[in-house]
Amino acid sequence: MQRRHDTPFFATLSGALDQLRAKLPELDESVRADGERILITGGTRGLGLALAKDLVRRGADVVLLGRSGLRAAEEAIRTARQGARVDVHGVDLTEVDAVERVLGELGGFDRVVLNAGAVPSSSRVTSSGLDLMVHLHVVANAQLVRGLRRRHALPDGARVVIVGSEAHRKAAFLDDWQTPTTYGTAGVLEMYGQSKRLLHTWAEALKREAPELEVVHLCPGGMATDIAREAPASLRWAVNPAMRLLFPAPDEVAGSVSWALLSPHLVGRSGTYLHLGVEKEPGEGVRDAERGRRLWTEIEALLERWTDGA
Repeated sequence: MQRRHDTPFFATLSGALDQLRAKLPELDESVRADGERILITGGTRGLGLALAKDLVRRGADVVLLGRSGLRAAEEAIRTARQGARVDVHGVDLTEVDAVERVLGELGGFDRVVLNAGAVPSSSRVTSSGLDLMVHLHVVANAQLVRGLRRRHALPDGARVVIVGSEAHRKAAFLDDWQTPTTYGTAGVLEMYGQSKRLLHTWAEALKREAPELEVVHLCPGGMATDIAREAPASLRWAVNPAMRLLFPAPDEVAGSVSWALLSPHLVGRSGTYLHLGVEKEPGEGVRDAERGRRLWTEIEALLERWTDGA
């Protein structure tokens, strides 16, 4: 039976109520990122693009990974700051070989934001045999960070911000995450929450396995994006107007992610979890070291097979 909070209506309403109660942190304009090179996945639209514009205004050079809207994103960022340095790479993060190729082109970074996400209309399996959301939200992020670390592209103290969701809190842990299941529209939000629970569990494992990095994982709250663009027309007619009515635009939320990325208050506090800019405990079991280690080991073994140790 579908739980009330797993329906599009109640998921949207719950997110809107959280947003109304929240006061997102603001990063003072004096906080700069001059000369820093920052990687943003999912950077060509929505929150990723809004974040990139905020960061270039603060002096950063940005590198964006995205599947579409590449030229428009580049133009939008150059408009945000004259002379901004921006590189945009078109890549499907669920294609293992494509990710390995782009890793060879990227160079090094001072900070990284893992933001790419998707909500398909029903179950979908990637070319590597994983559920789309599990692959994009978890394994692709692990592949990127693994590749950057192996290429010594992240200095000690580099901050990695992982954009997740409070949907993880009520989701069951997906032990058999390597075996995709079949579900329709009614099961999408449940799988979304499960993939995000895996993501937050992996984020905590990253904190333990990569002590040289500063890991921050967060839920930025709902916002008016087109992340549900693949939803059936029968849902889009209701969900899209509700999103625009109830939630802030990405530009209004980006500052809280910039805060997580740049704030000196988080120096030395790897593993911090933020919901709407407020530090709190993640969902039960997310910080379970044994579970996190098992997930980390499984992902590493999978990536080792896929990339032949690259």
